[in-house]
Amino acid sequence: MVLALGRASDAFLILRAQDVGIALALLPLPYVLSNLVFSAFSMPVGSLSDRIGHRNTFMIGIVLLSVVYMLFARAHSLVALWTLFALYGCAHAFLEGVGRAIVEALLEASETVGGERTVLEVIKNNVPAYNLFWDSGFREARELLVLRRPPGPPAAVTVGEARWLDRAEALALAEQRRAPESWITDVQSLAHVEQLMGVRLTLPDGSRGWIVFEHQRHGKYIVVLSRFALSTEQGNPITLGKALLAHVYQRFPDLDTHIENIAAGDPHLPALYAMGYVESFRRIEMQRLNGVGGRRADPAA
Repeated sequence: MVLALGRASDAFLILRAQDVGIALALLPLPYVLSNLVFSAFSMPVGSLSDRIGHRNTFMIGIVLLSVVYMLFARAHSLVALWTLFALYGCAHAFLEGVGRAIVEALLEASETVGGERTVLEVIKNNVPAYNLFWDSGFREARELLVLRRPPGPPAAVTVGEARWLDRAEALALAEQRRAPESWITDVQSLAHVEQLMGVRLTLPDGSRGWIVFEHQRHGKYIVVLSRFALSTEQGNPITLGKALLAHVYQRFPDLDTHIENIAAGDPHLPALYAMGYVESFRRIEMQRLNGVGGRRADPAA
């Protein structure tokens, strides 16, 4: 479902149609054409999928849709635009049913190995992918943020007792967390990260906590910081979060930072923004409880 998760919004195609010259009153017609082509190709594509396999059929759809998007950007005539909307419908015939079949196959595999639940992420506002997963029994759990911070030293470093942690110490702290973690900062994932470190900090007012992160290397050089996990054991998480981040960037002032899947309700989020982080985009975490015989269950239950 890689393409479905990153697919462009149909709103961009509408804007492109207006740019090329389709009147506002006629904008629904290209989508009527696209849906007609989709309906015409759905059954033949289904038969083709049975012969060559879901994976190969899905890959054809990915290539076709990618080409269509590229050509939309270069279309300058109404003939080209109508042709591309027809191809757009054809591409969806390759992706829609096959994508659903792939999701069902993955869910069956999850139940076969005894998984209690299946968790996935979809980029926010990708309505087609969201609806596909919803129809397959997934329910929205929470929003996750992807953040970036450009290189730069902190404006100030809060005085406190800081102790830098090696990989083993960082993993031991990560295992103590109670809040649900994203797979990126889950202990099982961090256990496979070689370049893991952290810092534990106690402030003069008694506030204390820690931060664990990965320093990714290229050869002998550290090039980016990632996989941040913050925890406040006592005190204000915003104040402590800013202090922890200041110590990190005092040591690594020249490195870019890329953090994925920070929960929208994380109490340290204001500290991240205060330290210069900007939001790249959001994901929706969706969960499905596996049930006997393919039963769909609400993960909130």
